[in-house]
Parts: sequence; structure tokens; C-alpha cells
Amino acid sequence: AVFPSYPPAMSLFQYMLEKINILVTGDFSEWKTYYAYQLLVVVILLPFIKTKGETLSKKIANIVLWVPLLIAPLYFFSEAFCSLYIDPFLGVVGGCGFAAISLTKNKDWLYTTYISMLCATLTLAKDVGIYLALFIAGYYVIDRLSYKNKLIDEKSIFTTIAPVLSLILAKILWKVELALTDTTPKFSEPFDLAGTIATINGRGDDFQTTVYNNFISAITYRYIYIERMGFNYILVMVLFAVAFIVIHVKLFDKGALKKAGAIAGAVIPSVAIIFYIMSMFPLYISRFSEEEATNLASFDRYCGIMFLTGTVLLLLLLKELICDIKNKCNMLLVAVLMTTFIFHSKAEQIGYYTSRRLVYDSLNFRKGVDTLAYKINSNTPEDACILLVGDDSDAIYHPILATISKPRSFTFSDIYFSASKDESGTGLSVGDMKEILASNYEYVAIYNVTENLSVNYKNLFENQNDISQLSLYGVDKETGSLYLIE
Repeated sequence: AVFPSYPPAMSLFQYMLEKINILVTGDFSEWKTYYAYQLLVVVILLPFIKTKGETLSKKIANIVLWVPLLIAPLYFFSEAFCSLYIDPFLGVVGGCGFAAISLTKNKDWLYTTYISMLCATLTLAKDVGIYLALFIAGYYVIDRLSYKNKLIDEKSIFTTIAPVLSLILAKILWKVELALTDTTPKFSEPFDLAGTIATINGRGDDFQTTVYNNFISAITYRYIYIERMGFNYILVMVLFAVAFIVIHVKLFDKGALKKAGAIAGAVIPSVAIIFYIMSMFPLYISRFSEEEATNLASFDRYCGIMFLTGTVLLLLLLKELICDIKNKCNMLLVAVLMTTFIFHSKAEQIGYYTSRRLVYDSLNFRKGVDTLAYKINSNTPEDACILLVGDDSDAIYHPILATISKPRSFTFSDIYFSASKDESGTGLSVGDMKEILASNYEYVAIYNVTENLSVNYKNLFENQNDISQLSLYGVDKETGSLYLIE
């Protein structure tokens, strides 16, 4: 793995489903790794569609208002349903954790189990997951204590701290696993608090000041759009805080939460979202390379975790308020209008998935790389070192090939020569390149014949007529020349 210290919750679930699939069908199915991701998201959302004991109109409203929860990830992760990035999953789980505490009426052992499992899953899903788990567990404990003797006695202390124990146990188990496998944690450097404070006070160095200015610009001038309405990141955080306060006041007024629980429900999610996003600045100057930090690498994706957490929580809170409307017709009308609005705002992306264009695009995307992978796997040993040639847009195929043809070692050609024709005369000569090939590689795989390869490096080949895309070549260890294999 590229990052072997990354927590394994989703990978383990995907592995389990693949093992079941292999047991049943006898074959590995790549699409089921995506299905496993989507299945786990839906499973975590299912408790909020519970309609037992409700009137028919409330059942319909509950189901209608559940649909936007499936659409919500698209606001922050356009490829949420065709990507294996763990971030959308974290956002959904975080929102469900906060919402379950605010909205669950019968806080029995199933409720405690659900919250505890969410906290453990968050801890094992990604390093930042424990951050969300701590806030959820804190809210759970405060809400539980607010009921005093009704829910708390000497025999139920374990129940009160169960989510805290679950996240601690999950973290310890993963730490033990890393220690036993001698795996060094990635991105574990401590925050540079001194540098953060100095920069905020105008005394940071050039690097820190540049990152800080870029960070402030990002939260001020980057927008999230709903239809034609745009909200910058600062405004989104403020709106979440205001909405959570207003709705939890209403929940307190109707007796759904005690005073301490209502205050915690209004404050804790807001603090979690705002503090996380504002802590991105010290994170960048402490744990990222200078180039990544200056460009705020993956900033929108990281913020998207917390924005999705807030959105899922807000949608579930609104769902509760709408279902409390006494007039059945008004309740159903508001439910349909809200769901229609959210659906329409992402109709194009939803259509992309439901029309199966995603499937066809994926098949076309993979056609070439599958062809080349087949040739490599059929003609090379597993310990082969292979140079992959392609233009800049083909760089994405490097990790895909490395995965399909693992454990073979791949290197992309851009470290030696560019894709475009080199007219400066400063690049590697054909002789130098032959020496590099003879010393370091057994094979060369061409995904695309680049202009530079066909003009400046065509003499690498024993037969220049053999130069073609999606082809595999052997390296003559004595001369460094390339000969066609397939």
C-alpha cells in the first residue's frame, strides 16, 4: 500500500464482501468494491427511515425526505458514487452520529450500540475520523447525563461511556496492529502551534505567511453552489451554527431533548465543523510539503468532510421538523418540494449515474489500460521493472497498471524525458537513455507514442516500425535497445 498506516475500516468491509463474492462466484469483481462502499453508506442511513408506528402520511414524508440524504454527498464530492475516497463516507457517518443523538426518542441498547459502532467506525476509517468520533461521543455523554436518574444509575455507567470506550478500543487495536507490523504512521507530525500563532500575529516566515494568506482567501472566496445561489465557506459555517441553534431550541421546546442535551446539540456540531476547518492552516504548515501547503492540496476535499457532516445533520433535523407539521397536506407538500428542489439542483449529476454513462465512460477509460496490463502480466515475471511511456494525461494509468500488475515495479517516463518534442538539446541523449534502460529496466510499456519518443528517441528501438501504442518491449541488457514482445 502507498500509505499502509491508513486506518482500514472501509477496506476491511470491501475485503469481506469480495471474499463472500469469491466464495460464491469463484472470481474477483472490481465493481463490488464500489458497491460495498455504497452499501455501507446506505446501511448507516437506514435507521433514519424507520416508520414503525407512524401514520401513513408521516411514513410517506419520512421516505420522501430520506432521499436527499443520498444526494447530499454530490454537493461536496462530485464523484462520491464512483470513487473510493473515504471522505464522503466520513461526512455521512459524522452527520448520522450527531443526528441520532438529537432525534432518537427511544434511547435503548440499540441506540447505544449504533452510536458506539459509529464512533469505532469513524476511528478506523481515517485518522481524522477520531476527531469526529470524540465530538459525537462527547455529545452522547452530555445528553445521557442530562436525563439523570431516568437513564443513569450505577449499573448503567458502562452504557453512558460506551461510545468513548469503543473509539478508544478501536484506536488502541489499530496502534497495536501498526506496532506489530512495524508500520510507521504517516502525517503524524505535531502541529506547529508556535508558527501558527506567530503567523496570525504577523510574524510568520515567508512560507507560513503565504500559506496563511492562501488559506484566508480560500475560506473567503471559494463557494458552494445550490442552483444559482453561492455560499462562501465562512458563510456556510455561520449558517450551520445558526440552523443548529434554532432547531435545537425547537427540539427542547417540544421536550425531545433536555436543556443540557439541547445546548450540546446546538454547540458541539458547530464547534466541530468550524474548529476543524480553521485548524487546516496549522495542519498545512506542519504536515505537508511546501508545494502542497502553498497550493492548499485537497483543501476542498478535507473541508467537504465537515460540510457534508453538517449537511446530513441539517437534513435530518429538517426532516424531523417537517414531519411534525400537523396538517398532513402541508407536511407532504413541504416534503415533496424540499426533495424536488434538492433533486433538481443535482439532476445532471444524478442523470450521469442513472443513465449508466458512468459505466460506459469507465469501460472506455479502462479499455486501453486493460489491454496493456494483459500483455504485461502474460509476458513478464512478477519481479519485473518496467518503464511506462505516455504523455502527461496518461500519468493516471501509472498507479492503475501498478495495481493490476502488482507486484511488478513501474516508473513513468516523465522522470527521464517529456512527452512533447525537446528542441532545446538539453535532454538525455539516446545513448544515455539506453544506458539507463540496460541498468534499471527489463521492459518498456508504451501506453501512448509521445512526440518526443517518436522524434528524439526512435533510435532506442531495434525496428522503428514496431513503435506503437499499447505495446510491450524487452530491453536488451547488452545494448539497451528495445525489441517488440507483443
